[in-house]
Amino acid sequence: MKSNRSVCLRDIAEVAGVTRMTVSKALRGVPGVSEENRRRIKKIAQELGYKPNPNVAKALAAVAETGHSSVGERLAFLTTHKTAEGWRDFPHITGCFEGAKERAKEIGYELESFWALEPGIKLADVLYARGIDGIVLAPTGAELMSEGRRTIDFDWSRASVVEINEQLDDPHFRVVRHDHYSSMLESLYQLESLGYRRIGFAMSRTTEARNRHRWSSAYLLWSRMRNAEGEIPLYLYDDDDVSAFGQWARANRLDSIIGLPREFLMMKKAGLECPKELGFASLDHQAVPGEDIVCSGVDQNSHSIGASAVDLLVGLIHTGEKGPPPNPVKLVCAGRWVSGESTMKVGEPLEDRSLYEAALTF
Repeated sequence: MKSNRSVCLRDIAEVAGVTRMTVSKALRGVPGVSEENRRRIKKIAQELGYKPNPNVAKALAAVAETGHSSVGERLAFLTTHKTAEGWRDFPHITGCFEGAKERAKEIGYELESFWALEPGIKLADVLYARGIDGIVLAPTGAELMSEGRRTIDFDWSRASVVEINEQLDDPHFRVVRHDHYSSMLESLYQLESLGYRRIGFAMSRTTEARNRHRWSSAYLLWSRMRNAEGEIPLYLYDDDDVSAFGQWARANRLDSIIGLPREFLMMKKAGLECPKELGFASLDHQAVPGEDIVCSGVDQNSHSIGASAVDLLVGLIHTGEKGPPPNPVKLVCAGRWVSGESTMKVGEPLEDRSLYEAALTF
């Protein structure tokens, strides 16, 4: 299946062998790039199908019109994990931060992380006193999830805010997130294309709930429509009970499992050999801690999610939109399938693709 991810400056920079900043200057026609290099970069951009982001163009046009430069101004990356640096243990969040930071730098801003749960201070007052009124709200930490209602004690009225992953219960902001629903269908499609049929889905309850049950919704649709051999129960767990995990996989005669790196490690500890005995597809393609294997799975394009969040935020800043909007816009970013070592061809592809054709772009 083809990826429908938009071409970004990083893609052009990799092909051209230059930095993202050089690409940005070349495409905007600003000084600092030779005419020969500018023409070469523009040609590469055209061949790759690059289209300028309208939010960035809008922000740059506003700068030109008002004379207000954003150079040196700061944006906040607001985190909610147990410690100030706890979010750095999560590759998806660090990827979003890096993508946001790179895009912010391209258009003259600096992005700085702030801990929303720091005791003894009113973070809103600190940010506003420093002139920071643009906030990218990072994916929430488990601590916020465990409190029952996902909200943050913060005066949002003076800030332009974009949330990554749509995880707060209140208030509701403009959102940029991964397309979890389609990524599950993508994973199921790829596994069925390799001949897998008895496909199970395993994930912690907290993680599954954090993503608004989108993964399980897509899986249950597939399970209901592929009911020839009986539905396979979800494995949603609170504790890493390796024995129960193994019993679930064996009792349901699974030939493959969809999950995250945590579930891959549980599979290995349960004595299930991958890919010889079971295939595995990761819904967040990344390195598995302590393992050499590169799993097959969906790259969530966290860099692009972070960059898109900044694009949207800068547009809000330049139009003066503050606080929670009455009708929040939600931008959904597609992932892309990456083949790895945790799957192999075990049979013929399933001929019936009707389940996927309405939801995925072939």
